[in-house]
Amino acid sequence: MDVDDDEDDEDDDDDDEDDDDDEDGEDCNDMKGKKKKLKRDEDFKHGAVSKDVVERRTIFIRNISFQSNEEEIGEILSRFGKLKYVIFCKDSATGKFRGTAFAQFLESSSCEKCLEAFEDPVYKETFIVGGRTLFLIPAVGRDEISKKKELKASEKEKTDKRNLYLAREGVVRAGTKPSIGVSKSDLNLRINREMIKRKMLANFNIFVSPTRLFVCNLPLELTDRELKEIFTKHSPKESVIKECRIMKNLFNFDANGKPVSKGHGFVAFTEHAHALEALRRVNNNPDIFRKDKRPVVEFSLENSAALKAKEARLNKSKQNNSFKRKKTQGANNVQLSMTNENEFMGSKYEPGERASRPSILI
Repeated sequence: MDVDDDEDDEDDDDDDEDDDDDEDGEDCNDMKGKKKKLKRDEDFKHGAVSKDVVERRTIFIRNISFQSNEEEIGEILSRFGKLKYVIFCKDSATGKFRGTAFAQFLESSSCEKCLEAFEDPVYKETFIVGGRTLFLIPAVGRDEISKKKELKASEKEKTDKRNLYLAREGVVRAGTKPSIGVSKSDLNLRINREMIKRKMLANFNIFVSPTRLFVCNLPLELTDRELKEIFTKHSPKESVIKECRIMKNLFNFDANGKPVSKGHGFVAFTEHAHALEALRRVNNNPDIFRKDKRPVVEFSLENSAALKAKEARLNKSKQNNSFKRKKTQGANNVQLSMTNENEFMGSKYEPGERASRPSILI
């Protein structure tokens, strides 16, 4: 099967498989293209499996062509029975179609016929749309999704040597509480950053540093010293900042002949817990610069191949030196001193736990 979802998308699909029909007021398009509202059933209860899932009337569809539409998918599925709706899933950060959808039948028997036909080779061509073979499975409840998340989280804890879960720390999505008051330009910058991170992390030499922070959206007049003062103020007293520098454009100079700031820089700590706490205190904080220009802080992406080459050069130059580097604390079992959580801080993971979706948005 030709599926274009990468590892990150597969993790996101776990959430998608949870039927969205129980989201009150969720906008969707029916097969005629008319906008309507999905309403919860009168007997809806939070945490309970939605009625259509229990009755097996809803299916989850993957590998949909980006040129397809809901009406086209609906025409294929309606051969097996009457449909209530077909909803295309969109990325929560960008609003772009993700190649997945939900379809709910009015009768469970229709849903069963559809799934049986999908497994039957005779109907193989029926489920080819836009040159892509659709992949159909029954939608599942939130409890089952939670179990799958926990299982994947434990598996990733053993295999995630690239700290991919840290890439989602501090993400601010449009429409969420942390995005309230954030300027449109700041939100666009964050979307672009997520796209850059996703592209970079496709390279298996790239990993997420647990101690080094990337900071952007900085005022051009901000100095290295001022940046360090900001992070010193917003990190634990015992923390040690071993690097703090703003990147400069060596081909562009100001009136004093000094290189102009690129508007971003790096801040490195000796301990992961200190870097994490500083990120949560500074990221998206409206009181750092201006409310319409907030700092964007994330864990830095590093190139393991480049670091190994650099380390080899250092070792070669210090062959006669018995210097031993002190190991920094890892990302596991960290203890944070901050007790108050701010609404602006964005998404976070619990210290010592690896998030179930290490994927990048978009």
